[in-house]
Amino acid sequence: MRVSTGFESGRVDTLEIGKRRVVVAVPHDVAAPKFRQWFAFDVEADVGATAEIVVANAEACTWADAFGGEYRVYASDGDAWRRTDSKLDRGRLVVRHTFERPRVRLAYYPPYPSSRITALRKTVRAAGGIESTLGYTQAGRAIERLVLGSGDRSVWIVAQQHPGESMAGWFVEGLVSALCEGRAGARELLQKATLSIVPRMNPDGVALGNHRTNATGLDLNRVWASDDAPIEVASVRDTMKMTGAHFALDVHGDERLPWVFAQASDAYEGRPKSIGESIAAFEAAMVAATPDYQTEHKYPKGPGGPPNLAFCANWIQHQFGCAALTLEMPFSDHKKRPDPRGFFPARARRLGEKAIVGILAALDAQDVKTSVS
Repeated sequence: MRVSTGFESGRVDTLEIGKRRVVVAVPHDVAAPKFRQWFAFDVEADVGATAEIVVANAEACTWADAFGGEYRVYASDGDAWRRTDSKLDRGRLVVRHTFERPRVRLAYYPPYPSSRITALRKTVRAAGGIESTLGYTQAGRAIERLVLGSGDRSVWIVAQQHPGESMAGWFVEGLVSALCEGRAGARELLQKATLSIVPRMNPDGVALGNHRTNATGLDLNRVWASDDAPIEVASVRDTMKMTGAHFALDVHGDERLPWVFAQASDAYEGRPKSIGESIAAFEAAMVAATPDYQTEHKYPKGPGGPPNLAFCANWIQHQFGCAALTLEMPFSDHKKRPDPRGFFPARARRLGEKAIVGILAALDAQDVKTSVS
């Protein structure tokens, strides 16, 4: 048997390799010992062999309780990703796998590969859209922006600030494909708005196999108010100031919660009425468009007072006076709509397709006035 991680997002520590048993451990993010959650690795064995694959330190991970309940490790032997019959046993994640092919790839969640972003660029160009580079990371990787539409409303979609939340990439692919293919509401939205889509804000983190942070150990969704924010945030933030914003989604995944939902800043004294109206319209449209979206289960409300501007959505709302939401999807499954495949990539992609009607409803709800800084 053999364990390897020689691919984008591949990361695990190998502890033991036997004839029919492999033991690995989840490493912490590069430069950020606080975060330990992501794993992705290949195991090779003889076709027909059945092996036990053990993630030994699941209980030592940052969100250790995320591995219980309905969570299952994902696997692919070259075809579509599927959930294994993994189980949490005495703090270890245990997978029993019979090799139908000589190699299987196991992951916390199916990675969103750069090859698909390359395909998205081609799709955008073919539809008359624009691609641009906003800046380059410490490692020289491009921070890309895809632009679709010609309307006077400015909409921003940001994905994969947290590199391990790869369902955000699948969501963006669904959104971009639906816009370019003219799905329901697409033509109207593209006439009304100009959409700026950042499919991967943290390319270094993705390449390294980090879960939460960039190459220097920073959580990008905690530094939006910083004067010395890293290039990943600064380049997007500066471009937003040039375009303005009328609506924004920051797309994420939640390790623990088995729901799809969008979190807004808590209502506070002085918040423009138009923000609440746009949020309500977005949510109503999403509930009508897909049974996966729900509004009952979200994060608890904060203690009140002004929102924390270190968070992307809060900063955008404060800067432009528009509705800005953090969209969350589960790593495991949707509690009210369980599926043997879990909340698998095609499901995240479909949610992205349906987001068109939500964004359109949010823009229609109120003629939001913004100023470009």
